[in-house]
Amino acid sequence: MYKSLQACRAVAACLVVLFHLGETVSIPKYYGIAGLAYPFSFGHAGVEFFFVLSGFIIFFIHAKDIGHPGESKSFALKRAIRIFPSYWLVLFPLLIIGVLIPGTVAAMPQDAGVFLKSLFLIPQDSAVVGGTGAPVVAVAWTLQYELVFYGLFLLAIVHRFFAWLIPLAMIALYFFSWGKSGLPWMLFSDGWMLIFLLGCVTAWLCRKSCPKSLAIVSASLGVLGFAASAATRLAHNGLFTGSHFAFGLSSALIIYGLVQLERQGARLSGGRLFQMLGASSYALYLIHVPVIIVTLRCFRLIHWNGMAAALTAATGTFIACLAASIAFHQYLEKPIGRFLSRRLLKSSAS
Repeated sequence: MYKSLQACRAVAACLVVLFHLGETVSIPKYYGIAGLAYPFSFGHAGVEFFFVLSGFIIFFIHAKDIGHPGESKSFALKRAIRIFPSYWLVLFPLLIIGVLIPGTVAAMPQDAGVFLKSLFLIPQDSAVVGGTGAPVVAVAWTLQYELVFYGLFLLAIVHRFFAWLIPLAMIALYFFSWGKSGLPWMLFSDGWMLIFLLGCVTAWLCRKSCPKSLAIVSASLGVLGFAASAATRLAHNGLFTGSHFAFGLSSALIIYGLVQLERQGARLSGGRLFQMLGASSYALYLIHVPVIIVTLRCFRLIHWNGMAAALTAATGTFIACLAASIAFHQYLEKPIGRFLSRRLLKSSAS
């Protein structure tokens, strides 16, 4: 992983945290100050960056595996080890809490089918299940898209023909599914899958070096585009038509420019803290919502109200999210990932 991209991953994860933190602090049962949701109402754009980065990383690492079906099992195991253990470490405790203390966990599964789909991140209709299609761990809707992308890439590994067919099919499905609701159309109608594809194209372009000046221009345009898209989203109360692609294209320009600059010797790590947070970004993404809720409830026990109280609680909660994610990554995610990689990937190779 390029250190510049690790630092960007940290920033993107923090944006998502600040987005949910602002929304939560502003609701009446906490501090009820609506204005606190506004400054980072564009923070959802961290998801667009993650999707582009995911497409970039998968293609960058596994492009050599396309058309080599013998690599399919290894690819599937690596992706499963990356996604599922940490997700289950968050899902099961929340399920237990939801059963023991009804009402504390939103959108508990109502039947075995929903539970099993949630367990294995099988896409579910957001209009029917939990508001996002992912009960209990609400942010897991993005992991559903991630796994669909992995599945499509796996087909390209099985046979090179799919490497050409799938991108064309994804583009066609995007236009064909306009105005359609429910599964499977919702997977393509909102354009999220094309954001992954944009990341793959970025990785393909990065196969060859470019002049340093072009890399600087690309990264600069990406930052400016991201900032302009954020300003537009703020001006439209958090949403605007085409925001997926605006943030996605900006993210692709940033990634392309930074990778090219780092290849040419630029040091763009952001420092040890950003590298640590970048490594912990998946943990931060998974746990930040429950940490926000628990920490804010603790702050409310003080019975201190007003803007100063809300800002103090928000700052403390943000720090708690970062600290908890680093601990989760260091003491759970990383050791479990190493153990499973040694056991499963070694047995797969043999």
